Amino acid sequence: MFRVPKNQFVENEKNLEEKLINSASDTEKSTLFFRNCEQSNFTVKGKFTKIMIENCTGVKFNFSDELKVVTSILEIWNSNVVEFDLSAKIHMIQVDNSRDLRININSKENFSELIWNNSDEILIKVLKKKNGDKGKESEEECEDSTLTGLINCKSEVFNEFDTNLDQCVVNYDKQSGKLKQNLVYRTGCGHVALD
Repeated sequence: MFRVPKNQFVENEKNLEEKLINSASDTEKSTLFFRNCEQSNFTVKGKFTKIMIENCTGVKFNFSDELKVVTSILEIWNSNVVEFDLSAKIHMIQVDNSRDLRININSKENFSELIWNNSDEILIKVLKKKNGDKGKESEEECEDSTLTGLINCKSEVFNEFDTNLDQCVVNYDKQSGKLKQNLVYRTGCGHVALD
């Protein structure tokens, strides 16, 4: 009989200077949920199916290079003033009803797209190591960045943007190799509008 792994929850944590979150085991893949956390710092390691963040405020997440997210999916909703340092491969980030997110990605290869709805002030920075002098630690510099969100899309990119239905996708342009924004129009029942 197939056994469903237990999910791992981190809930109602407040004012933590630093907390390490590790998976229960390397073989069992559970979903990691952060819910209702405030003014805290979390470092995440281990192996999870996916990571979900709900209703968090003033939180910083460090997804270390020792983290494996099997589906490469991070979901964030109803969260504000949250910062992410991503050294793990998170290819799809889904954001809904959130504000003031900072997403620092340590390598272009660790990210494919951000899909958001009804969110604002999302800053994505893709970093790369800059070679330092001998004996000095190398520094990171910004390879590419974009600020996305309702204000940016309504005023700069798209004229007809329905905040309740439509989504914006940020990914790499195949020709320029730079981050770009595209709008996904949806019909009243939520299906993608093809025309």
